[in-house]
Amino acid sequence: GHDIPIVPIVLNVAIAPRPSLRRCYDLGRAIGEIIRSRPAAERVAVIGTGGMSHTVGVPEYGFINPDLDRQFLSLLATNHVEEILDNWTQEWLEKEGGNGMSEIRMWLAMAGVVAGATGQVLLYEAMHSWGTGAGLLRMDPQHLVAGGTMGAQRLVAELGPVLRGSQDGDAFH
Repeated sequence: GHDIPIVPIVLNVAIAPRPSLRRCYDLGRAIGEIIRSRPAAERVAVIGTGGMSHTVGVPEYGFINPDLDRQFLSLLATNHVEEILDNWTQEWLEKEGGNGMSEIRMWLAMAGVVAGATGQVLLYEAMHSWGTGAGLLRMDPQHLVAGGTMGAQRLVAELGPVLRGSQDGDAFH
């Protein structure tokens, strides 16, 4: 075995009050700043997971919008995340991508960690048997200031104020 610190961060994507898309991205930026402030002795991997277009618990189950999913991945990969943050509302997400499209909040938090980076869409598939769009995106933060890693307790301690803060009325719990 390896002793690898892991810091899971869970975002509410399912029910109101959900954090705004921008708040999720800003949380990622705060995490990125913390990571980059650490000594560069170790490598850090940041993984954002979650579905794209899909529906959960409604008669429209199975709905997938591959064009929207591809557009989302492309905007992240080309560092055009502001288009998402400025124009995509929760109501629009649900109309165009189903109620499960709220899960892009986790992708946006990951993108915030490497804010300014571009990436590559490695794959996308409309997984009808799963009832969701599934994709894989690799971000390339090489041009960003290299950081290190820190122990899980230190990261949680430094993120505590960010997670508890809520100037814009969003909630992370």
